[in-house]
Amino acid sequence: MELVMTFFDEGEIGGKTIIQWCDAVAGSDKEEKIMMMMMEELIRHVKEKELQWVIICDQHNALYARSVVVQEFPFNLIQYLSARSDWNVKIIISASANNEDYPTEMRGWLTRDIAPHKFDDNEFATWCNNFKLKSGEKVDPQSDEAIDALYWTGGVPYELSLLWDQPAASVVNKTREYRSNRVGEMVDSHGKFCCKLVSEEMLILKECVARMALGLTRPAISVGMDRELFDIIRQPKEGHPNEVDELIVALNPVARLALIGYHGQGFLTSLGLVTELVLKRDYTQDVKSRITQKYLLTTMEVVKKFSFKHTTKI
Repeated sequence: MELVMTFFDEGEIGGKTIIQWCDAVAGSDKEEKIMMMMMEELIRHVKEKELQWVIICDQHNALYARSVVVQEFPFNLIQYLSARSDWNVKIIISASANNEDYPTEMRGWLTRDIAPHKFDDNEFATWCNNFKLKSGEKVDPQSDEAIDALYWTGGVPYELSLLWDQPAASVVNKTREYRSNRVGEMVDSHGKFCCKLVSEEMLILKECVARMALGLTRPAISVGMDRELFDIIRQPKEGHPNEVDELIVALNPVARLALIGYHGQGFLTSLGLVTELVLKRDYTQDVKSRITQKYLLTTMEVVKKFSFKHTTKI
């Protein structure tokens, strides 16, 4: 269907219309041979007419699933077409956030990571200017309710869109509904992600949650990290301005609630181990104090029930 829609108005290509080519492929017992002939004619046509053929494949993890043999037809068409980029053919393959790595066949391709993009103040002001409330009222980007919405969504465009789509009339109520509904969606999604992990990956995931809670750098191995809920931010290394730290953070405050709520007391062991590791290393006293404070606050946030015993000596 995509080929028909793309080349329908181009007339005959190599002696056949695109519909005739597709019929020839579908009706042949030599499907691969006819398909490759059609591809050659389409590429030649694009080149001669000085067109630009952009092919979008969704998505990477399905295309390169273990059950798929990329060297075999029809999956080898991707490699065949990508090798002809100098013939005005461009291939775009989308990848979901939790694709851990690009297979060998994809290495060397130009990649763009669009997931972590977050609006700055100017972009958010433009958003508010173009996305009005149902009443037609324009939202003041510097108002308390707008700043609150920006905070809870983390300024992530998709998350802002979800907040704006909440049925409530006001920004305040939209934010309240977004927080309530979105945390449940994130917990459900994260639960499905966790079900696919082996025990070693689950331990890495819990370390990611602990490091996120403590405001530390990402672990050396992040194969268990749920990239839909985590983000990596780069900032100058403390005391070494020419070096960069990669901190692991939650996508936004709602994602943090979802991660800590899902793992609950199950990640406290990892939290304690990571904290102990920091306290034993050669960090400044300020860093150690900050980590200790975050450790105590996170532990209280998880446990939510305390028991104190006070003994007075007389």
